[in-house]
Amino acid sequence: MNAGGEAVRKALRGRKRIVLAATLLCLLTAMSAITAGAHQFGKKPPPERDPGGGLPTSKANKAVEIGQYYFKKGKYDAAIDRYKEAIELRPEFGLPYRLVGEAYEKKKFKPEAIEWFEKYINVVPRALDVDSVRKRIEALRREIEQDKEKRKEKARPN
Repeated sequence: MNAGGEAVRKALRGRKRIVLAATLLCLLTAMSAITAGAHQFGKKPPPERDPGGGLPTSKANKAVEIGQYYFKKGKYDAAIDRYKEAIELRPEFGLPYRLVGEAYEKKKFKPEAIEWFEKYINVVPRALDVDSVRKRIEALRREIEQDKEKRKEKARPN
């Protein structure tokens, strides 16, 4: 075999590799485009996630929005009702659970606030604010214990 023939073979092998790589790249690009456009062929595109990890519907979002309006106005019972409505519409939507806890906390209903904060953690255990919610729960538990101690002191005869 001559040196020129060997050089041609090496060049052809190099070209085959380039052609193969280009073909694979085209196939991967086409597959990702097909996958991304799958919703055009009968599949729905994935909905956006809310910060609490749930998948809200527009009605659930609207109920939360109305609840936040009532919350800002100091109408905590009305806010709680709206948040619970959102939960009924979309139980995996985490935000309203936390907001119910906040409303009960504002009303000084500490055991109820703890209950709803714990529900929030159970619904969206990987939410970004789970650690701060756990700290709130612990603070509320300490406050409940302090309140019990104060009542005991008041009940003691002098």
